[in-house]
Amino acid sequence: MRIAVLVRSPHSEPGSRETLPGLSPGDRAALATAVGVAREGDEVVALTAGPAEDEQALAAALRGGAHRAVRITDPLVKDADQRTAATILAGGLRVVGFDLILTGQRSVDWSTGGTGPGVAHMLRLPHVTSVSRVERVENSDDELTLRHRRGQHLHELSVRLPALLTILEGPTGRVPSTPTSKDLPAIEGVSLAEVTLPFRKPLITGDRVILPVDEGPPMLDRIDGLLDLINRWR
Repeated sequence: MRIAVLVRSPHSEPGSRETLPGLSPGDRAALATAVGVAREGDEVVALTAGPAEDEQALAAALRGGAHRAVRITDPLVKDADQRTAATILAGGLRVVGFDLILTGQRSVDWSTGGTGPGVAHMLRLPHVTSVSRVERVENSDDELTLRHRRGQHLHELSVRLPALLTILEGPTGRVPSTPTSKDLPAIEGVSLAEVTLPFRKPLITGDRVILPVDEGPPMLDRIDGLLDLINRWR
């Protein structure tokens, strides 16, 4: 199984250029979940789309147990809005490959919680938000059991892969720390030109015009629609 974890260096506040070291609490929870559910032979890949300073987050992910780290590099990426960023990440995930995608529930700066569902939408994947526990089903490589929080209630769900989950901050497991960085794998770079960008509408970014796909994935709203899609994927 290949588990992709979306990370980025947190900013001190929305719109600020100042980045904070390490991983945000949500990204740490997603990485801890990935490391916790990975079995022998699985691969955990940390992915970000952003400027060079976001490599701090990738280095922290490698120290925390990720096997690979990939950054989508382009000067235009740092100014992308949330929808553009989700689409770029979706393209990068198609290049890297995945069975399971994990993200933090919310960032510490913008805190909208929209990146994970946006990526799932672009990849036409079932997704579950507000996940507090993930377990592998014994003798299965493509089934997980989840604990999903909705309001004041907890729901137990069964999901087949591929899927995307957003992980709540909290005691999802401790991320191990690698003592030294000298033996960590090199951070890989992927250019924006290498990823497929399935935008809904033409996007003009700098001197680029990105055309839309012919047909976009269906938008789901409310838990009933999400569960219906998950059941149809089983």
